[in-house]
Amino acid sequence: MSQFIAELTAPDPHKRFRELVLITPDGLMDESERAILSDVTPASHKSTPPGGIVFPATWPSMVQLASEVAWHTLPQLRGAMAAELARRGAVTPVENALGLRADAPPPRHYQKVGAGVIAATGGGLVFDDPGCLSGDTELILNRAGRGFRMKIRDVVRKFNGGPERNHRHTWDLSIPTMVQREVDGAMRSGRVVGAWSSGVKTTYTVTTSTGRTIRATDEHPFLTDRGWLRLDELCMGDKVHVRGTQKGDGTPRAKRYYRERAGLYGHPYANKRDHKHSPYRVPVHRLIAEARLNGMEYETFVTWCRNASANNLVFIDPDEFAVHHIDHDPLNNDDINLRVMSHHDHHVLHAMEGKTNQVLFKVAAESITAIEYFGREETFDIAVADDPHNFVANGFVVHNTGKTLTAILGLLACRDRGHLPLAAPIVVVCPNSVIDSWVAAWHTWTTLRAVAWRGNVDRRTRLCGVADVYVVGYATAANDFSADHGTSHSQPLADLRAQAMIIDECHWIKNPDALRSQVIRKAAAAMPVVVGLSGTPITHNSADLWPILYATDSASWPSRERYVRRYLRTVPGDYDETVVGLNPFREPEFRMCLLGRYRSLRKADVLTQLPPKVYSVREIELPSKYRTIYDQMENDMLAHLDEVDPDTGERKTLPAFTVLAQLMRLNQLAAAAADVTTEDTGELDELTGEPKIAVHVTLKDPSWKVDALAEIMEERRDRQSLVFAPSAQLIRLAGRRLEREGYRVGYVIGGQTAAERTEVIDAFQAGKLDVVLLTTGAGGVGITLTAADTVVFIQRPWSYVDASQAEDRAHRIGSEQHERVEIIDIVAKDTVETRIREVLRDKAKSLAELLEDPRIQRDVLGGLK
Repeated sequence: MSQFIAELTAPDPHKRFRELVLITPDGLMDESERAILSDVTPASHKSTPPGGIVFPATWPSMVQLASEVAWHTLPQLRGAMAAELARRGAVTPVENALGLRADAPPPRHYQKVGAGVIAATGGGLVFDDPGCLSGDTELILNRAGRGFRMKIRDVVRKFNGGPERNHRHTWDLSIPTMVQREVDGAMRSGRVVGAWSSGVKTTYTVTTSTGRTIRATDEHPFLTDRGWLRLDELCMGDKVHVRGTQKGDGTPRAKRYYRERAGLYGHPYANKRDHKHSPYRVPVHRLIAEARLNGMEYETFVTWCRNASANNLVFIDPDEFAVHHIDHDPLNNDDINLRVMSHHDHHVLHAMEGKTNQVLFKVAAESITAIEYFGREETFDIAVADDPHNFVANGFVVHNTGKTLTAILGLLACRDRGHLPLAAPIVVVCPNSVIDSWVAAWHTWTTLRAVAWRGNVDRRTRLCGVADVYVVGYATAANDFSADHGTSHSQPLADLRAQAMIIDECHWIKNPDALRSQVIRKAAAAMPVVVGLSGTPITHNSADLWPILYATDSASWPSRERYVRRYLRTVPGDYDETVVGLNPFREPEFRMCLLGRYRSLRKADVLTQLPPKVYSVREIELPSKYRTIYDQMENDMLAHLDEVDPDTGERKTLPAFTVLAQLMRLNQLAAAAADVTTEDTGELDELTGEPKIAVHVTLKDPSWKVDALAEIMEERRDRQSLVFAPSAQLIRLAGRRLEREGYRVGYVIGGQTAAERTEVIDAFQAGKLDVVLLTTGAGGVGITLTAADTVVFIQRPWSYVDASQAEDRAHRIGSEQHERVEIIDIVAKDTVETRIREVLRDKAKSLAELLEDPRIQRDVLGGLK
């Protein structure tokens, strides 16, 4: 370690952070000493007077500099590090915060802990995902004493308004909406305080022994005899709690109707329909109340109403007023038991009186018989105020979940702890499909005013200053935070001067070069409090984390290049370096920099009911003449094919102009023979001035990969299989061969419509197809094909995520019917495919390091070399 002296400056109200100044003992710093600090990630500048380097005094700055220099520090700096370390290492759950509604559903423990992480450091990352239900899910509701059934998508519409957002499509939310829920083994009512759309997600159908079904995402919790379990934790035979068929006391309640008087021809509000030849009927309790209003005896009033000379009497308009039975007995029409009130007051009274404690039904238990993939669809969820906050959906006792409350509670706690001014606006950036649900969530859980930031430019501009929270979609946010807006009011969102931002699905800004990512990242970096939410924080490698790290703490992570250079391990490529994992020498420092800054709720040891995956490798030799062609490409980037050009009489050649092209050609030549055609593009090369020539490669028979696949299929004639490759050409070549051999074949490849793809999936799951051939790009994610017990890779993709997700198309919920799922790799010996497998292992190691889960590295490719 080099000798430096560190000084911590006094707080400056004009600067966001205190500053950390490094100087040498002699007050001079040469280039070699500056070079020691060249790869730390925080931004720096020269000190005034010259002789030192100044860094923002953030936690990552102190951690990184502590590893670079021998500290001759002031006691205040050591004290600052010790205090920050204690604060980050001992996060306390947030129990309550100013602005949280007293009648809102109380947060769950994991939400309180996540909020504590946000509050401790003034921002952070939360990596978990909510469970949701399909729009067809039926709820049993009660409003104003009237019970009815309604689909959850319609409940969301009634809570938030229809497309026109007018009264006709919206419920009066001052009238409580009650939903059935489970409490201590009985069905009771609980108040619904929020309903929202959760966006398009993959759902699964759960079926019980009685045929009861529900569709939900794999994270949605169900109440079982083993406690609360997510859908992806359920096993065949698990007993889920459902709504029973009898009342709590075991006897059905008899229906009780209002008594009526007929033949009241002079009553203006009589029901004139013919009820068994006795029209003009009026409920008795209304007649008693009207007689009282007119100062008459009941029978006298009825006599007057039987003729047409009742014009001078006073009547109660049933469209405006209700006559309420105080004891809720419709047959008790004593005058003192009747009360006239507005319909609104009547509805509120009926909705609240006795509903939450009244036992409605018993709870039963039914065994799960099937869990099947359904598809992607819009999903919904509700929040229930009354403890224990579950509800009955399609008869199942389920629970709502979500990271939304974690972020909201965290920001409220940030305001309480001084990280965020009390009156500062908050911006939520999210996918368009969940804008309304975010607005509803703020209104459900807080007293803050939230609005959806959308519409034309003028409407959006007029929203400035009308709310505390502004919820905006990604595209609109990129537009309205940018100066290139084309109006006199060029940056309406920036003009809000918001002090906090929530970035929902923050992996949407992972591309550092995309305009959307740049604008939102820059806007977030200017705010003191930023929270990132995502269920998939990285999709490629650890470099995907940098954009959100910059957004949450730009002073510590201003440069992607320095972040990659210091903390990630890379391999060189043609145009850029490829990230393969964390730098093991810097990993402890990296985790220390992120201490207390993020929280991840990952799946751990779930789906234990699934059958084991069994791996095997079939190594094949390239035919001798094709081995020569392959070696030429590998050594010279030019292969001479075993065909003659009819125009020139010379053997055709297959060139590769870059290393990337060479790898692609080697992958093709390791699989099959090929036809090569060339085409003049009509363009000139900028360097040589020669015409640009496009080279087209078409795979053809013979294919030693397809030959090996046919042998594997013959061994498993009575079993359904999946076949994967990144190359659509190779997939089609294999499919034609299997079709010729009599197999029922389906395809999931690029260029298909959603309907065509769904038709193939459904046919395979129904046993109408023997094999489905898929490209890893089109069929590697978002589908379930659990009818297969064999997955064959005739090629592996370079991406670890693509490779592992392709395996899981067969190894997921619903595959319990198989004793095992076999994963077979067909690998051409001594070819680039060996290198691909090595790269996949390196990527798995990188992911295992980042997530601190060594099983990822241990289990990749079955551990087979």
